[in-house]
Amino acid sequence: VRAWSIDRAGAGGPDGRVGPSRKIPAVGIRVARARDSGELIIAGKEGIFLMHLDDPNSSARLEGSHASPKIAISPDGLWIAVGAWQRNGVRVLDARKKGVVTELPGYSPYFAFSPCRRWLLVGTGREYRFWRVGDWQESGEKIEREAARTAGCSMAFSPDGAILAI
Repeated sequence: VRAWSIDRAGAGGPDGRVGPSRKIPAVGIRVARARDSGELIIAGKEGIFLMHLDDPNSSARLEGSHASPKIAISPDGLWIAVGAWQRNGVRVLDARKKGVVTELPGYSPYFAFSPCRRWLLVGTGREYRFWRVGDWQESGEKIEREAARTAGCSMAFSPDGAILAI
């Protein structure tokens, strides 16, 4: 995995620059970064690792390897969701304690944290369910797959959390 610094003015053009890259000591298939902190999750053949971008040599292994892993990290870097292709269930890990907190039902390749830090959205075989971050209770709000007109795919929240795209 490599990381590049990009100045706030933009990438590359006359008002912005892309800095030199630096090597992060991990091999990954998937990478996710917490929006509000410097935590980075890297998932690959050797396992799932948590590291801080300010100190990439201080990585901690959270779990063993997975076939085609899927990962998401909450915006504040406190929670990590982990799943794998053709494996039901989404495990939620506490990034501070480095351990599994709960396992939620769902079809694991489809999940995302909301930017407001309140929800983890998980796709199941028939619907998308909202789980409250922290106590991991289901909200009762559901989006039927038929209403979303999809058999399951990526999902994303707008930066303010007001819009969900599936």
